Amino acid sequence: MHSLQNPYTLIIRFWHEPGGAEEVVLRGSIEHVQSGARVFFQSYEDLKTKLFQLLEWTPGTSHSPSKGERTP
Repeated sequence: MHSLQNPYTLIIRFWHEPGGAEEVVLRGSIEHVQSGARVFFQSYEDLKTKLFQLLEWTPGTSHSPSKGERTP
């Protein structure tokens, strides 16, 4: 079983806001509990991008970098 070296606790909130012409717009936020960092998103694709940025993950890898390690 794979264990995480750097566990993360996240709070992800979703809500919908009315848009124009009966359109509903997705909104949300991701909070990284350990650091207090919070980012907001406006689509599912934006959620994925912001999540990777917040956790410093590189898509296509199976783990996050070690503390102090940077992604290219």
